[in-house]
Amino acid sequence: MKCLLLHGFRQNESIFRGRSGALRSILKKYATSFEYLQGPVPLESENGGQETYGWYFRSPSEDERSNVDESAELVMNYVKEHDIEMVVGFSQGATLGLGLLHRMLRSAELPALKVVIMFSPYFPSSAAVAEGHPDFLSEMMADRDAGPTDRPMPRVMLVGGTGDQVVPVAGFQLIEEILGARGVEATTFMHEGGHFMPTNKDAKAQYIQFLGEQTK
Repeated sequence: MKCLLLHGFRQNESIFRGRSGALRSILKKYATSFEYLQGPVPLESENGGQETYGWYFRSPSEDERSNVDESAELVMNYVKEHDIEMVVGFSQGATLGLGLLHRMLRSAELPALKVVIMFSPYFPSSAAVAEGHPDFLSEMMADRDAGPTDRPMPRVMLVGGTGDQVVPVAGFQLIEEILGARGVEATTFMHEGGHFMPTNKDAKAQYIQFLGEQTK
């Protein structure tokens, strides 16, 4: 499977390539190639370091967010044009994995896409927060009572940390509820750490089991 990896906030393609090396070593049995896409939102460098990027802006209070739909459209077009079969996203990149699923639930056709793995995806912590902005996150919340889809969907894995202080736990739980209500098959793996992509023995076993079921 052709695999696309999407970085998190204040990273770039190079940084994420380095930080995802251990994960790639696990996925290489299932992925034929790895591609990286860089976020479109430039951020100020810290302490004279290299330029970093994000996919969208979100205030810590969740009162403001912007560029969510624009980045989701960018990723969807890349997946479609490059026949991507697996998408792996971290943090903001994982949120864009949700964007792909939402567009497929509504109308978009991405026949090549088979697997979406999301590490620490952000989702608004309540319906009120979600619905306060005109983007796909608010649309996902609005569509949660639409019932199970009859459209073919990729298999999904959600990975989160019980100690994550960056994305709200309540939002993670809402993702599970919404995908379940829409009939999207999702496997959830919760680890005891924070905001990162675990690759220890237990995590590796979870990924291999999930991907092994996909390739049967």
